[in-house]
Amino acid sequence: MLVLCFLACLTPLPIESTPGDRDGDGVPGLNDCDDNNPGRFPGNPEICDGRDQDCDDAIDEGSFLTGYVDEDGDGVGAGEGLELCEVTEQGFVFDGNDCDDGDPETYPGAAEACDGLDNDCDDKLDEGVNVHAFYEDADSDGYGNDAEQREGCGDAPEGYVRNNQDCDDTDGAINPGAEELCDGLDQDCSGPGPDSIAECSCEIIRYDGDAHLYCGDYLSWFNAQEVCEAMHTDLLTLAGFGDNKAAAAIAKSYEVDLWMGMSDYASEGDWTWVDGASVNFTNWGSGEPNNFGNDEDCMEVGYYANGKWNDNSCSEQHPFMCTYNGLAAE
Repeated sequence: MLVLCFLACLTPLPIESTPGDRDGDGVPGLNDCDDNNPGRFPGNPEICDGRDQDCDDAIDEGSFLTGYVDEDGDGVGAGEGLELCEVTEQGFVFDGNDCDDGDPETYPGAAEACDGLDNDCDDKLDEGVNVHAFYEDADSDGYGNDAEQREGCGDAPEGYVRNNQDCDDTDGAINPGAEELCDGLDQDCSGPGPDSIAECSCEIIRYDGDAHLYCGDYLSWFNAQEVCEAMHTDLLTLAGFGDNKAAAAIAKSYEVDLWMGMSDYASEGDWTWVDGASVNFTNWGSGEPNNFGNDEDCMEVGYYANGKWNDNSCSEQHPFMCTYNGLAAE
């Protein structure tokens, strides 16, 4: 009885929770590949350290990430991916979506700039930046053609300008900044009307009580007609002997040949007045019209021929007369 009492009063010895587990990782030594290392046992998560944490004889499996070379240092790489540990190695990143790894300003999420490049790698150029309309300046006068337009940002591309104010992009002398000339053309793009004939030397001349409009500028027949049209009239129609007498007297007074409003340029030999009046009176000189050189389609009154008519090349430049319609010619 004494022996039994003595044994009962002794402190009990500690019992291992997992028998044979020397490293205390919860796995018996018989099942543990390294019972001296609590960081190695079956089922332990594998980490990227060059060791076999889970006792499956494989090293770092499942702990790799795909890394990419980042040549331009913008935080986004490109090219073929390599298996790397979770800790970023120098020169590598884990985003391989850079569309230009040689430009640190180009990567997914970068701010788009007006440079004709895809800065944010979304296959679009210059989206979201301030886009302008540019107009072709074919005659290089600094004014663009409204009919030829393209969009862009920044400076205008070569051959284009930001304005669309040119009314004739084939002639560098015609634009809103040009000086008006007396040629029947609208040099300054202000539209047809008195402004386009402001430089013409036209004056009202009265003969036998009738008013006539004489313009002393030397123009082709067609440009002379354009000047008359700008004053809402036409080259002069000689309806009878009285009109012809006045035209002959003015031609003789200024010693010039004068364009009148008759031509056959539309149909050879079919002489008509530009205002559509009937041809009830003619005063051709001897042997005229003769269409010399097959290039004489416009009629002039010659001062040297006492008011007789002559056909001449329409490209010749002469003073001219317009039908006076009561509008001021100054």
